[in-house]
Amino acid sequence: MNSTYQYPRLNLMKFIGAFLVIAIHTHPFFNLSWGLDFFVVNIVGRVAVPFYLITSGFFFYPKVANGMNKTKIRDYVLKLIQLYVVWSLIYLMINFSTYFVGKSPVIALVHVVRNFLFTAIDVHLWYLSAVAVGIIVIVVILRMFDWRVLIGVNVGCILLLLLTQTYAGLIQGTVIASVLALYERLFGGLANSFIMAIPFLTIGMLIRKYELLKKDTPVGGWCLVAFILLVIEQLGVRVLGLATDYTVSLSLLLFSTLFFIEVGRWDQRKPSPLLMKYDAIFRESSLWIYLIHVTFLRLLLVIYQQLGIENPRLITFLLISVASVLSYFFVRRFRGIYQWVMMPTFFQKGQRSR
Repeated sequence: MNSTYQYPRLNLMKFIGAFLVIAIHTHPFFNLSWGLDFFVVNIVGRVAVPFYLITSGFFFYPKVANGMNKTKIRDYVLKLIQLYVVWSLIYLMINFSTYFVGKSPVIALVHVVRNFLFTAIDVHLWYLSAVAVGIIVIVVILRMFDWRVLIGVNVGCILLLLLTQTYAGLIQGTVIASVLALYERLFGGLANSFIMAIPFLTIGMLIRKYELLKKDTPVGGWCLVAFILLVIEQLGVRVLGLATDYTVSLSLLLFSTLFFIEVGRWDQRKPSPLLMKYDAIFRESSLWIYLIHVTFLRLLLVIYQQLGIENPRLITFLLISVASVLSYFFVRRFRGIYQWVMMPTFFQKGQRSR
């Protein structure tokens, strides 16, 4: 395994993925074209989070290869937990009225604790806790059992995701559907939890384990085939009325995996000096944009309400995108603030590990 490679194209895709997440939360073309909005949000946009997770798994794998590096695993998980705590506090302040105004303190506190532990204080923060818990589950399984057991757990997770998302209609009215619905009411959606994280993290780890980026087997053409299948599947479950959401599908698993391999191979085989120059910006800003964009969404929705105007969705998408990027460059100028919100270390002693 060669650790000297750098992956600016992967980080560029993560940067682009951050704007796809904004699109998922804003539906920019909803007022213009249902078909275009569905294509952007529920087909192209749905690749973003799986790609993030596969990337995380790919770079996490060296920490468990050739024996568990307990220190690096611990630091990695603590970094995610600390980010989750910091940004949960930020969004708790932003959503203070939603949680506390007009509610008894006890009910409000229960709501906050439930969301913090099982869903998220705001809609997008689940990713941080899901990756942290997913990593812990994967490490425990690999320590106690082996990769075969982990693969079996992955199959179970994927089945649960499919039955609560794209193929929920297949079990509608059954006991299974009732049990899953009760679980999601109590603990939040499966697609916004470690159940979503485990399969894609594992895919990234397996790509690194078996060095698939170094293989000569062409995947570019298969990427195109997988994307066509993704379009067909997402539209198909929509037309058939099977889907309650489009977060996970069989073809999305396939396309996300092949697309990651294709992009990663380009990074290894044809390094780009131009992209390398901006690699750190792509890597850092993608996470910043993901975390901060809902702040601007909440602000704009309040402004629209005060002005008495309907949400101009495309304009909202553009404003949030621009504001998120500009805020990254602005906050980076204040290293103390940036470090506190993006690289907190209040659970760790000593030097931070990358």
